[in-house]
Amino acid sequence: MTTLLVTRPASQAGELVALLAERGIDAISVPTVETDSTVAGPLDAALRSLDGAAWLVVTSVNGAAALLARLTAMGGSVPAGLRVAAVGPATAAVLRAGGLRVDHVPSQYRTVAIADGLGEVAGQRVILTRADAATRDLPDALIRRGAVVEEVVAYRTVEGPPESRDRIRAALAQPLDGVTFTSGSTVRGLQALLTPPEALRARALPAFCIGPVTARIARRAGFAVPVVAASHTADALAAAITQEDGVALDRWIQVALADEDGARRVTARARRACAQAERAAKDGDRDPAISLLAESAELLRQSFLPFGETLARRRRIELLLRRSGAGDRDAAQAELTAILPYWRKAKAVWYLGQLERWATDHGLIFPRDVAAEAAPREPDAHSQLTAREREVAALVASGLSNRQIGEKLVISERTAEGHVERILSKLGFRSRAQIASWQTGGELSTPPS
Repeated sequence: MTTLLVTRPASQAGELVALLAERGIDAISVPTVETDSTVAGPLDAALRSLDGAAWLVVTSVNGAAALLARLTAMGGSVPAGLRVAAVGPATAAVLRAGGLRVDHVPSQYRTVAIADGLGEVAGQRVILTRADAATRDLPDALIRRGAVVEEVVAYRTVEGPPESRDRIRAALAQPLDGVTFTSGSTVRGLQALLTPPEALRARALPAFCIGPVTARIARRAGFAVPVVAASHTADALAAAITQEDGVALDRWIQVALADEDGARRVTARARRACAQAERAAKDGDRDPAISLLAESAELLRQSFLPFGETLARRRRIELLLRRSGAGDRDAAQAELTAILPYWRKAKAVWYLGQLERWATDHGLIFPRDVAAEAAPREPDAHSQLTAREREVAALVASGLSNRQIGEKLVISERTAEGHVERILSKLGFRSRAQIASWQTGGELSTPPS
């Protein structure tokens, strides 16, 4: 079973863990960030001065919860003319559950996207309730529009909570297939909890991220990011990890087709084409759906958005196989072949394994990586391995078993086994004998079929 590390705060991790479990993915939950909502003074002062403000902007679920808690404690309410904006549907749902009307939720669930939907704000007061660690993108965007911005710390973010230190070390000792990040603070929190050798181990895992900002921070931290959820929601992240449209499909189609302002942008055109294809497919019109998905995939290729391109091509494969006309299976096979070069170049071993299983389930032949198989193994392939994996490879070459390697390095036998499996995967080997031959610079042996 695939196992992912979930780094969300304890109060929010359950939703993502449950969504992953529904898709057959196990999760180890260790919060790398926690929230402190005891900073009531500034928030109370802001809530007392809402009269005359044009907008109250809430940029997270935690901020919404803190705001409602203080309103309740103060016995207050928001002025009738005050408009309220929320970063996304989850934040909006918390506010509505607390009795507040939400006037604006951006179609792109990113903090900075809120500014585009507030209309004319020049000279108007806009109150932002945010975390102390929030980025400057949103206030700067509003200031450029002439707004009078008042930033209020609704809660503090504790990155790398000490109580998670032992738990994160125990989690990294388990065989993991990836790590999920739902904010930049979860990335920084993980880094804060780890020693340099542990950080090397963590960075060997693929990172699955909510939103482009989180993905950018993860990449800067040294993670490979094969998956970025288009929407800033847990269900979108779970669906993206497993390549499923899930329950968000209908909502996504509506949002994509409503984006008239962005219709001239290449990525927006690609998204619209994909949404139009899904609508056509739902109506049973496979021919236009297949054509629209080809258009979407090409636009995404031009924009160098490989994950989006992969999604479009995979969906097109499914529809080609369902239509099952003359040449459709060959066309589906060609689409699969077009997907693979980027992921092979990126050495996305886990994701390639997912693709291979998916292709097999659909009756397609998964093309061999002929170029990689034919290429000679060079000694500098050591650079593919972490420092600990190089230690393990040397011990494998000396003939030690996993148990003996564990005793030598003071790690568990299961952890040693996990290291060996990752070495085999990274180097494209199938046996310990090949590791030993490669480690000593000898000729590679071919394991029996």
